[in-house]
Amino acid sequence: MLVASFLLRPFFGHTPNLALHDLDSLIAEPVASVAQILTFERQPYLAAVLPMYTLFALAVPLMLPLARSKPWVLLGPSIALWAFAPQIGEYMPSVDDNLWDFNPAA
Repeated sequence: MLVASFLLRPFFGHTPNLALHDLDSLIAEPVASVAQILTFERQPYLAAVLPMYTLFALAVPLMLPLARSKPWVLLGPSIALWAFAPQIGEYMPSVDDNLWDFNPAA
């Protein structure tokens, strides 16, 4: 997303889909910005869902046999996660002034 924003910035200026804020912080403080991205403290705009999808992909081999044999065992934790997502979301890493506040627990 940051590379695409850098390449498209001269053509489109400031639009909601370009991660200009993230690009500006990366140019101003590259080491700190990359460290925040690698520790999941901050993710580039529209890339915040990637850690969640990585977790889902890693969980499939573990959960698929259980889902096929005993689906009700997964239903309880799933309902609990859904019910407590707003409270869990408060403990998720986030940075103020982020364009997209994403809660992977929700």
